[in-house]
Amino acid sequence: MIVRLARGGLVIAVGAALVTGCGTHPHRTAPGHPPPGQTLGRFPVATAAATGRQPIRATPGHPGIAVMGDTVDAALPASAAVAVTALGPTFHLPQNIPAAVRGVITVSMVGVRGVHAVRASDFYAVDEKHRRVALTPGDLRAAAAHANPTASTSVARGQRVTFTLTGTFQAGNASLVWTPGGVAMGVWEFTTEYD
Repeated sequence: MIVRLARGGLVIAVGAALVTGCGTHPHRTAPGHPPPGQTLGRFPVATAAATGRQPIRATPGHPGIAVMGDTVDAALPASAAVAVTALGPTFHLPQNIPAAVRGVITVSMVGVRGVHAVRASDFYAVDEKHRRVALTPGDLRAAAAHANPTASTSVARGQRVTFTLTGTFQAGNASLVWTPGGVAMGVWEFTTEYD
């Protein structure tokens, strides 16, 4: 996903691509009109939404490589399976855009089989120079996750858990990596550009 922002709050371009091909979002808004609720200062700005593509399969040793908005269907050890979708990041920017911008990634996990412990600490982000981007969890077991990043909840078949991860991202490429039990199961790529 590419988000290109211009100083003064104008949206120049937004797009998403996957190495295996490009797709279009089946629920597009009118050209030049981003989805509601996402802003750049007082102007709306588009961010990655669910892509509508087929889920990407992942197993231990074969992580799902995706773009923001894709769903990774993960067959986990101990007979559990979950579908994980990462969206964003969304940015709320001041008039003067700084070198690094605070963004919010939304993660949604749905139980497919068995029970899986959901931990915000199983997710991390890296920039294009492979430097870790600190992420602060939110909404996972409410305030407990803010006080304790290892706080967890569980998701069983048919249940959904949605939470946010907030980080400060510089212009360039970045990845959100999901490593339940220390095993990479999903990687979501995105690019943020500021003009």
